[in-house]
This record gives sequence, C-alpha cells and structure tokens, in this order.
Amino acid sequence: MQQENLSLLQIISVVPLHTLTTAMEISGSENGSITLTSSEYDEYARQTKLIDINAGTTLYTTDALGQITWMNTATAGDGV
Repeated sequence: MQQENLSLLQIISVVPLHTLTTAMEISGSENGSITLTSSEYDEYARQTKLIDINAGTTLYTTDALGQITWMNTATAGDGV
C-alpha cells in the first residue's frame, strides 16, 4: 500500500517584486510521521537551500542556466 503525503501547512515569503525567497511546508503521512521542510531561493527563483528537520540541510549553487553546479548534501542533525 502506497503512503500518501498530506500537506498540512505551507508558508511562503516573497519580496516586493514578487520573487519567492522562502517556503516552509509541514506534511504528514498516513502512518503519522511528520516532516518539516524549509526552502530558500535566489532572486531568479532557483533553490539555494533545503532544510529538512529529519535529514538536515542541503546547500545548492547553480549556474546561469539554473543547473546545479555544487551541492552540499544534507547531514542529520543540521535541521531547523
């Protein structure tokens, strides 16, 4: 049986030019587990950081085309 993730809450922050800067989501599954994630974005809406309360923090650097050129993988305990 496939578990379905249920989004419980989403918080989005934008700057005056309507550029997404941060997004936070709390989600849960049918088995009762809850995940809290937060993402940060640059001025071109490219993800620069992902914080997962369970998995840790992952940092991203992208080139002008938006392709990931560097990634520092999440480390447990680095979460929110």
